[in-house]
Amino acid sequence: MVNCVYIHIPFCEKKCNYCSFCSHSLLKYQDEYVESLIKEIKFLYKNEPLKTIYFGGGTPSLINVENIEKILSCLKFNSDTQITLEINPNTVSKDKLIAYKRLGINRLSIGMQSAKEKELKLLGNQIRIMLPGRERIVNDQNSLLGKASGEIGKTRSGWRKMAGQIGKMGWQG
Repeated sequence: MVNCVYIHIPFCEKKCNYCSFCSHSLLKYQDEYVESLIKEIKFLYKNEPLKTIYFGGGTPSLINVENIEKILSCLKFNSDTQITLEINPNTVSKDKLIAYKRLGINRLSIGMQSAKEKELKLLGNQIRIMLPGRERIVNDQNSLLGKASGEIGKTRSGWRKMAGQIGKMGWQG
């Protein structure tokens, strides 16, 4: 019995230099991608209740909320199901975060490779520090702040600065 599913959303604003995942910036094809994904789900999924649903990528928060809703409507889950969505803070608004919560998304995964602009440029990473006004909503959704280790130029003081930025946002873990 399958009780968990990973859903890959391959769209990104820009491919990061270190990324080896299947991703691209052709967001104009998101509707076609979601239609194909739904066909595959309907073909393979046996309508079993799911304990975990994970939207990864790419940057799943880049596609519109309606497409996330279409995907979720094909799956059987309840309020105990952990539904995680990887986000880039620059691709979400307060309204989008509220819509995610309404859909049942109860966990956000935020990839943060650095708090230093110089390191982010070196990595080709588009994620920046959370913009004011969104932190509380993110915290209310049981966020998971993920960070990659071993990037080029990462120093101990760089990790301390990033941890300090995380602490200022109220994240723990």
